[in-house]
Amino acid sequence: MLWLASLPGAIPALLAFTAVHQSSINKLSQFKVNDLQSLLQAFKVQKVGKKSELYTRCVEMLRTPNMTKAVIEKIKELETRCNRPSPYPLPTIAPMYNNQQQHNIYQQQRGYAGYGGAMPGLMGGGMSLQQNMNNLMVSRASERTKPVLQSVNLNQTSGASAYLLDLQSLQSNINPRPARHLTAMPLPFYDPIHTLLEPQELPASVNLNCKLQAQVNLQFVLSAEHHMKLSVNEKDFPRTEVQLRFFNTTGDILNIEQPDDFPLNCNVRINEASVNLPNVIPTNKPNVEPKRPSRPVNITQYVINQPREKQHRMRVDWTADKRQWAVAIYLVTRVNSDILRKRVVASPSFELPYETTEATIRKRLGGDDEDVCMDTLKISLLCPMSEIGL
Repeated sequence: MLWLASLPGAIPALLAFTAVHQSSINKLSQFKVNDLQSLLQAFKVQKVGKKSELYTRCVEMLRTPNMTKAVIEKIKELETRCNRPSPYPLPTIAPMYNNQQQHNIYQQQRGYAGYGGAMPGLMGGGMSLQQNMNNLMVSRASERTKPVLQSVNLNQTSGASAYLLDLQSLQSNINPRPARHLTAMPLPFYDPIHTLLEPQELPASVNLNCKLQAQVNLQFVLSAEHHMKLSVNEKDFPRTEVQLRFFNTTGDILNIEQPDDFPLNCNVRINEASVNLPNVIPTNKPNVEPKRPSRPVNITQYVINQPREKQHRMRVDWTADKRQWAVAIYLVTRVNSDILRKRVVASPSFELPYETTEATIRKRLGGDDEDVCMDTLKISLLCPMSEIGL
């Protein structure tokens, strides 16, 4: 060190280099994992590990004499890239003004057209956001809603009114249309008596790339004669029930029996009471749409305690997408397996001749012209309705 001290300007140069070295270490401590990995990758050093391990490797490279200068230059380059200004201006919050004139001047300076009415939240007696929302909902209440969801383009309107308009359109009531071409699949344990609510369409969203929350309000009437036959005792067979069914009507459904199928995120309320729908089928598969079992819903308990010949109200909420659905309500008779067995035994075609039965068995188990023979016959013991073993 004595010979170094004898050189003119050596000590100041050493101090300057030490300061740059320490500054680079401080910059490394502020780097993110991606920046540390980029630095290690530039010098072909392993970049896998925790952040503390990456930082230690970068400091070791910085302290290596033959790599110090190159590492410092790379750190400056990465720092410049991280601190590069954004090409887009950051959004600013509009200040509060005491009068409408000051607000219009601010809007013109920002490049917006003049606002047609008083801005919500003004300190000088302007209407609040809740008041504007109530006024807008009252003004739109008299308009007839369309049978399909309407999506609002926020680029065509500006300010708080665009948000309120979009909020109102998403929560607007839908006027459904009858699903006349729907053919419901018959159910083996239910005998239809009367249709209380014809199948009504639950329309799809206009914007097929967006899912919107939809709502529809329906009404149905139960006559006094049918009301007297209702029963909620599960031990009574046969018994009369009110049955709610959903169907998927997407595509061509003409002359095709449709099974029960629930819309996405379906929720039903009858006379302001929430209806218990079948639980969602659990699954371990990721990104799978929740699906409920394909079965009808017994809603007798929600109408049996109501006055006779009352107009019952039903509200259906669901997430509308590119699919179309339908909802219907039927009056049915619930039967059990013993009743069905007695019907089969009493049927004229139940007792077949011995020869016919033997010929049927031979045809099923025998070969044909193509030398194909059945050697195994599998029979499912699961109930097609409840998916439970018999």
